[in-house]
Amino acid sequence: MDPSTARDLPTFVATSSNDANLASLSYFRTLSPAWFSETRLAYTRYASDLPAGEFEFPGLDSFPNISIEQDLDLQIGPSLATPQSDTQNTYQIVQSDRTRDRRNWIRHPRALTSAFTQDQHLPYSIQWNAGFETLVAEHYTVSARYLGTRGVRLFTQADLPLVARANPGLSLPTFFARPPQSELDALDLTLAQIDAQPFALARYTDAGFGPVIYTFLNHGNSIYHSLAAEAKRRFSNGLQFIGAYTWSKNIDDSTADLFSTLLSPRRPQDFHDMRAERGRSFLDRTHRFTLAWVYEVPWYRNSGSWLRRNVLGNWVLAGMYTAESPQYATVQSGLDSNRNLDGATDRVVVNPDGRDRTGSAVTPLTNSGGDVVGYLADNPNARYVKAGAGVHPNGGRNTLPLRGINNFDCSVSKRVAIGESKAVEFRAAFYNALNHPQFAPGSLNSVRAVSSNVTRNNLIPGHALFDRPDQVYDSHAREIRLVLRFTF
Repeated sequence: MDPSTARDLPTFVATSSNDANLASLSYFRTLSPAWFSETRLAYTRYASDLPAGEFEFPGLDSFPNISIEQDLDLQIGPSLATPQSDTQNTYQIVQSDRTRDRRNWIRHPRALTSAFTQDQHLPYSIQWNAGFETLVAEHYTVSARYLGTRGVRLFTQADLPLVARANPGLSLPTFFARPPQSELDALDLTLAQIDAQPFALARYTDAGFGPVIYTFLNHGNSIYHSLAAEAKRRFSNGLQFIGAYTWSKNIDDSTADLFSTLLSPRRPQDFHDMRAERGRSFLDRTHRFTLAWVYEVPWYRNSGSWLRRNVLGNWVLAGMYTAESPQYATVQSGLDSNRNLDGATDRVVVNPDGRDRTGSAVTPLTNSGGDVVGYLADNPNARYVKAGAGVHPNGGRNTLPLRGINNFDCSVSKRVAIGESKAVEFRAAFYNALNHPQFAPGSLNSVRAVSSNVTRNNLIPGHALFDRPDQVYDSHAREIRLVLRFTF
């Protein structure tokens, strides 16, 4: 089945087959309290077949692929990826002997385990809503509704063995004013002591596993509340419009569990502390207002003159205005602050007395023996301060607002009738018609995917690009599309 065509053209759906077989035999022997042996035999076979389907086209040996890209964005015909088939066979024989010394990971095949899929539970959502709709006058409808949604058992990405060596009970301090050397010498915790702590849980290392075992757990949760109001006019006397406003709040502890963006890390900061991940969702937009309209100009609509009706008349004006609150991103330190071997997730130290939207790097502070015992914020008035190595970040997820949307699109269409069944239509569409710079990471007027995993420098305090979306994201400059269409 080709997803690009099956949605609208089920005629071109063909059945594909996938067969998988697995056989495994493992034998474990304990030779002594400190020595055991493992023998493993395994066989896997995978076969898939993607047929092109038995579709016929008059005069041709096979059905052609026809693409209509403009307007419809539609493919007519079987999938472009068919026909194809694939068969794979894998054989494995492993014999290993190992002592129970956790330092000898590499001697055991378990040390090669890098991913684990445990019993999965199907995520589900609970929804509830209430609303009303009423007819006003003859052509207008007004409605209001409340919607609540709760997501349960959402997937979260985790590394099972790794632990945060820098945690709320074991963390180096961050100073906003330089302390005297005597105070630094009095501090009894150093970065070297934190790094000397085990970075993996003993129950994994004692069993022979390495420090990296990625998996997806059903630990995520979300809650969404919204109040929406809508007013619309049905098409009458050449005019139709719809206006909608939504006020909402979206809270979760995991939004993106795959590498789809750098703005919100796909893994928790501490794999064993999901409570600290609860915060504003990456999908949260507090306010959103849209107004869309279509106006069919009535000039010479009923004129008996073909020239007046088709040259001076048959104009259609359309437009859409969108105003939306900004998306929030997670401020990140850009290094392994909590020393859990994962530098992609660490957040920052938040200074509640600092000035909003300002960031600061840090300078390491050492005792008289040369050991790092803390950090000094380069800018003591900054709200977001980079968490140095060995510091437990106290910042939350998605606390930095990016930029909102204030966008206007419009189009002008002209239709010229040719007889009773044919017509030529010319349309000019203006996206961001006012050419208003909008440095937003996503799309202004559609739901198509827009990559935001190019850089995160604008989220790292102390970087020259911090909170500078105008230096990172597209301004969404005005786009003009001209379309000529012949209908028959």
